[in-house]
Amino acid sequence: MNPIIKNTKKFLESKGVKQKAFAEKAGYNEQQFSRKMADRSPITWEDVLKIANALGVTPNDLYGIDSKGCEHHDRTKANSES
Repeated sequence: MNPIIKNTKKFLESKGVKQKAFAEKAGYNEQQFSRKMADRSPITWEDVLKIANALGVTPNDLYGIDSKGCEHHDRTKANSES
């Protein structure tokens, strides 16, 4: 699965936010965002920025890269255990 989609879904779940409400916050209509999350519409760099900004995370968080440039696999889980 695309890491941006995977991590976006994890962040939404961890924040308890529904996809429809988030779509509007990020500047998409429900159908546009749903297509992106189903990997039926490409996710551009502009999309990454919009999604990250609306989630309050960095683009690296969506790509699964930590601040040292290393790939991480489940930062959401690790943060919740701290």
